Amino acid sequence: MKIINIDSSNSSKVRGIFSVTKKRSLNRKNKILLTQNIKYSDIGWGGIITTQKTQRENAITISQESFEKFGEYDIVDILCGEIVFLWEYENDDNCFFLTDSCSCKCVMCPQPPKAHNKELEIKNLKILELIPNHYKKSICITGGEPTLLQEYYLQFMQKIREKFPHNFLITLSNGRTFNNLVFLNKFAKLKSNSLVAISFASDIDTLHDEIMGAKNSFHQMHNGIYNLAKAGEKIELRIVVSRLNFKRLPTIADFIYRNYPFVFHIAIMGLEYTGYAIDNYEKININPKEYANELQEAIYKLNRYGLNVSIYNIPLCLLNKNIRRFATKSISKWKNDYAKECLKCDVKDKCCGIFTTSNKYPYTNIAPIKVV
Repeated sequence: MKIINIDSSNSSKVRGIFSVTKKRSLNRKNKILLTQNIKYSDIGWGGIITTQKTQRENAITISQESFEKFGEYDIVDILCGEIVFLWEYENDDNCFFLTDSCSCKCVMCPQPPKAHNKELEIKNLKILELIPNHYKKSICITGGEPTLLQEYYLQFMQKIREKFPHNFLITLSNGRTFNNLVFLNKFAKLKSNSLVAISFASDIDTLHDEIMGAKNSFHQMHNGIYNLAKAGEKIELRIVVSRLNFKRLPTIADFIYRNYPFVFHIAIMGLEYTGYAIDNYEKININPKEYANELQEAIYKLNRYGLNVSIYNIPLCLLNKNIRRFATKSISKWKNDYAKECLKCDVKDKCCGIFTTSNKYPYTNIAPIKVV
């Protein structure tokens, strides 16, 4: 998430989660006023963010560059020395982070699991409260494994649906909890306009379990997929490509068609080199050029089978030309950037770019594409 560093003494009187606004109104509770010109009447706000030098105790002075990063209805958490953006109103990739806890330990996980922090439950409820009712974009629920919270997850989904009855909801999951029919039936009763995006590592159960770091995860995921399908839920399968599974891509495509022809979407994804992906770097690292042919064959197969397939997180220049049309701008804005070589590229505006979070970026063969 996007973070702006500030002088810790500058924010000593302002703490907490607030909605950002540039509009002066009488409703100032839980709101931060964003202004370059503080007025005498600007009282009662949770705080003020400004470029002005001021003696106001509830004002935070920042640079013009930082000031321009804020938008109307953004939701921020003001801490000692930093402002953390929890929700950016104009972004398409906002999410509720429900828990650090997970039932898997994926070898490429960018967010290594930790014990669940109950404070996240309070924080998420606060964020939900502050999002304006007219918000129309899709809403993502992630973790960790959000479904591990079971009753809280279901209750939170219900609260989202009550406030936003028409927004599309996306849950990122390993699929294992949906193996539990009691949980599945409660989830299905929500009757939400939603999709469950499930991590799918391999068509071979033992390899899937190895990559996911959990025994029996394949069979529980498999049952979960069928349970969701029987309940009429939309399902997306997400395949993160590594050295462990790249050779299986064509057979994974066949397996999905034979076993899950009902899935709504399939995403084949490049690695993000942070978290466990760094710890297991030698084991999983691979340049997309090395699996370009396997990826192309898998994409061709899935497309011929009539399945909806996309490529995430792989720069266009590292893909075979014939499958670039399947690639999307998939990397969240707050951790997205481009290499210096990309400045001369004719298709930069259509490319996902690279992860700024990748501590080791192995792609030394990025090159600009010239359209003739």
